[in-house]
Amino acid sequence: MATTFPRAGVRALLATLTGFPASNILFLNEPEPAFSPKAGAFKGAIRMKLRTSKDSAQDEIRRTWNAGTSTLTESTGGQRTHTLEVRLESHVATTPASDVLEELRVRFGFTSSAALWTAQGLALTGTGDIVPIPGVVSSTGNREISTAVMELFLNQAVSIDSATPVGWIEKVNHGHPASPGAAPVVDLVFTPA
Repeated sequence: MATTFPRAGVRALLATLTGFPASNILFLNEPEPAFSPKAGAFKGAIRMKLRTSKDSAQDEIRRTWNAGTSTLTESTGGQRTHTLEVRLESHVATTPASDVLEELRVRFGFTSSAALWTAQGLALTGTGDIVPIPGVVSSTGNREISTAVMELFLNQAVSIDSATPVGWIEKVNHGHPASPGAAPVVDLVFTPA
């Protein structure tokens, strides 16, 4: 299981579902390449922002004893919920960005799309409203670009094994205190894994 959000996998997934070249699909703060329109396909860009990531509940810690090797392994796992903002820019005047996002939302319902999300260790649990954003001007400043935004709600199972060796207390030796009012002496014998 993954422990980080699979950005490259989500980029590839959206490229598959939209027909956009992966180079036209960016996360916030990534360098912007020269966009490469794909021949015969819709021209535009997708800009994504991972808005929130939080744990869904308390993480579970599992400790497993292997009697054969006398080792104790520890792993931590849990669920994460993510809100991914998908902003689509249409560079084709006759194709509104909101229409492309609606087509994408319909494609998310296909069984094949669920398999693509699962392959990334994610589950799409829902989508937000599609909100057109008026007045977005191209970088050259000579035309308005059709732009719309939709949120995706995702779940991810995460797990990580302990990076530090785990040991155990093998025995506890009780000694007698040096004076009658002192606390008992306890000697712990620690055996590293």
